[in-house]
Amino acid sequence: MTRRGTPGVHRTLLACTLGMVVGGCTVLDGVRSHPSGSLGGTILWHSGASAFAPGPAFDGTTVYYRSAVDTLTAVDAATGTVRWAVSIGHEASPQATILGCIVAGDVVVCDDLDLVAFRRTDGGLAWHFHTPDDDQGFLSMTAFGSTVYAGSIDVGTVYAIDANSGTELWEHVLFPGDSTQVTAWDPVTDGNIVVAAFTYYDWTNHPRAGAAELDASTGALRWLIYYPPPAQNAANLTRSTALWQNVVLGTASLGTIYALDRATGTVLWTLPGVGNLPPDMGGGPVVGDMRSLVVANSTLFATSNSGWFVAYDLNAEKEAWRVEGRYPGPGGPGGSAQPAVRIPTDGSSVYVVYLSGQINAFSATGPDLEWDVGDWHVPFMICPAVGSDRIFAVRSDGLYALHK
Repeated sequence: MTRRGTPGVHRTLLACTLGMVVGGCTVLDGVRSHPSGSLGGTILWHSGASAFAPGPAFDGTTVYYRSAVDTLTAVDAATGTVRWAVSIGHEASPQATILGCIVAGDVVVCDDLDLVAFRRTDGGLAWHFHTPDDDQGFLSMTAFGSTVYAGSIDVGTVYAIDANSGTELWEHVLFPGDSTQVTAWDPVTDGNIVVAAFTYYDWTNHPRAGAAELDASTGALRWLIYYPPPAQNAANLTRSTALWQNVVLGTASLGTIYALDRATGTVLWTLPGVGNLPPDMGGGPVVGDMRSLVVANSTLFATSNSGWFVAYDLNAEKEAWRVEGRYPGPGGPGGSAQPAVRIPTDGSSVYVVYLSGQINAFSATGPDLEWDVGDWHVPFMICPAVGSDRIFAVRSDGLYALHK
């Protein structure tokens, strides 16, 4: 299969779309606000002198992160002591890393154009998985048990890979025989189904967005749908999906959230986009909105390019509350969340990283800001890892453990 596009250029474009920040200074700012007596957001330890990529992984005792372009480092989660560090040694370029790492089975898997897996015990190389079909690499991945599900950056393919051996279990090309560039975003799974958002980059007729559901065991297609475009002949983009009860939740450029029937992909109901910008950002209408989604209990949380962070009551099928993102500084203007593929949650709190590089911890049960930390001087990167009493987040000057 032949695909159009230049790998380095396309991955750089996507890295910018994701809001990655890999540079910075060395000034460390502490917690700006938290409830009286709370330890939330306070720094427990800092490890390393640099960090290269977002998305650290945590297995309950050890944190894994890209400490340099070609290095994966394992750190004791309790103390911050380095357990081992190994060279990834494949592509080792900024364009090769926009994901970070995940834990699956007995290995930690990192994106480096190929997927590269290392033993969690000692950092020994376990396997690497090379994409077929002239693919430019992976855009997102998740794990369920000992299976890794990954979406391709260019050929519209979803892969299932055995984490123990690196063997491909199945692959599904969303548009077989089509040479148009297709990005398969954010696969999510419950072990029975895998759902991936996709953007079909047909530049002649404008990009189109949709979602596809696959059988988790076989990769067989159950359904594929397109979201309505924001206007006639307008580009439509998407990034995120989530699962809840009998529905698949997805969103596209309008900012509308679609509840799709798991069995058929039929739209059951919708939630409107955010409407207007927050007052601090001018209050005008939001035009185009790339939103990330996560479900905690029966509440859907969604970021917005506008700066709003919104919670929806899924049982009532309506908005529950919203808060405006803030830049550091008293009375600062609103700020947009970094457009991460995933929003971390532990069911009690939801963690949002803003373009300013600040982490905000919101209560999952109400519109309460529990704490915030960091700013643009040394920005935190997207997708912190969440533990039982702390979260682990990456900045350009290393890995941090923050009290929850």
